[in-house]
Amino acid sequence: MRLDKNKIKKGKLGFFFVSLFMVVGIIFMLNIFDLFVESVEIDAVVSHTYETESHHVGKTHTNGGPKMNIEWIDLNGEVQTEGSLYNRDYLEEGDTFPILVDAETQSRRVLTKGGSIVCVILGILFFLGGFGIMRCAYWKEGYGD
Repeated sequence: MRLDKNKIKKGKLGFFFVSLFMVVGIIFMLNIFDLFVESVEIDAVVSHTYETESHHVGKTHTNGGPKMNIEWIDLNGEVQTEGSLYNRDYLEEGDTFPILVDAETQSRRVLTKGGSIVCVILGILFFLGGFGIMRCAYWKEGYGD
């Protein structure tokens, strides 16, 4: 793939965001490895609950609502935390919440198989979309067309 340096110089910010879009796609595609991780369901404890407000900025909408932070102890005895999870059941501090973690160390939350597949598909779409924009906007004319 031959990119035109002059087009990149003229549109540095756009090139940055398209590249970032492609990197996010690659990160989403890495969830393919969660399909091969053996997982186990454990109970995490709700450590903090809070409410967030929804915001409208231009055409962007951020959903608010009940959120929570959770904690669990992994197999090494270390406390693991995860935050900003949607609290649809309005759990309170001290309640338990079932989560999937890797079976080997129980230190990392993993997605369900379906969730991993959705993330991989989204990652492929992000990457291909970014690549298409990159090709249309920054491709050097006369090479490979």
